[in-house]
Amino acid sequence: MIVRLLAGLTLWAAAFSLIYAMEGAACALEWHQLSFGPLNAARTLLVGLWILSLLALAYLSWSFWPRARMGGTLDRVAFGAALAGLAAAAYTGMPTATLSLCL
Repeated sequence: MIVRLLAGLTLWAAAFSLIYAMEGAACALEWHQLSFGPLNAARTLLVGLWILSLLALAYLSWSFWPRARMGGTLDRVAFGAALAGLAAAAYTGMPTATLSLCL
């Protein structure tokens, strides 16, 4: 049960760390200067990682829903934590798609 309680926020923390570590690596390797038409390699990588993390957290939340609906308090808390991880990923990953990289 403790694994389900921690899964959503742990997945968000791992995704957050990976995305921003890759931003540092992409800037250090100057991937933001590699262009593919209107896109550059750094932004494509970061937005792709962000979307993958959103999909993983959405699936996790969806898979917790049946237990939360019929289960006890801990199942509902696990579902809420998974939704909180999804919301946190949506909010903290958005700058990779909207703000300038490698200042």
